[in-house]
Amino acid sequence: MNARATVRFSAPLRRVWLCAPNGLRESQRETIAPPPAAVPAGPPPEAILAEALESVRESLADLEVRRKQSLAELQEAAIELALAAAEQAVRQAIAADQIDVSRLVGELVSRFRLDQPVRVLLHPDDLRLLSAGQGNSSPWPAELVELAADPGIPRGSGRAAAGHRVLTTDWRTHLQEMRAAMLEELEHAQIERRGAEGSDHGFKRYPDRRETA
Repeated sequence: MNARATVRFSAPLRRVWLCAPNGLRESQRETIAPPPAAVPAGPPPEAILAEALESVRESLADLEVRRKQSLAELQEAAIELALAAAEQAVRQAIAADQIDVSRLVGELVSRFRLDQPVRVLLHPDDLRLLSAGQGNSSPWPAELVELAADPGIPRGSGRAAAGHRVLTTDWRTHLQEMRAAMLEELEHAQIERRGAEGSDHGFKRYPDRRETA
């Protein structure tokens, strides 16, 4: 229930405003802005620097991993390129009849003790090339070494047999053996390098200024 009261003044009132319960006039209540919101406190400068430094370390570590990977890929590519060039050179020499068949036969015969006949099989074109080059002389005992043609033998290769022992030489097989040996040596070098780098202490950290001050 609202109560009403009557107040009488002895003199007329002037400059009277209607005020809200909080003591402000109606026109003033709309113009007062709310208090600004509190700004949350950020991290200290040391924390910002530490975070930035850690980001740099991660970037450098990633670049180092990529560099090592690229170096290994380049080394493998260099091996493959060198072997491909060597294979191309051998094929060109064979096609031009510029291979040393006499040396090939000599290497095969030298692996046997010449106490029994040795039979050497060559590609027909290589046997023709050998016969044209050596004439009537040969670097091995002709009475103990028999030369024969075999179309199944690749050019630049040969097979020798004496008794139950058989030896075969094939430049393509030798090339694959060289490739496997070089890649294995490269892998061992990479393992040793990773082991040496793993013993390092990594990137040097900056000292804490609060402790050194």
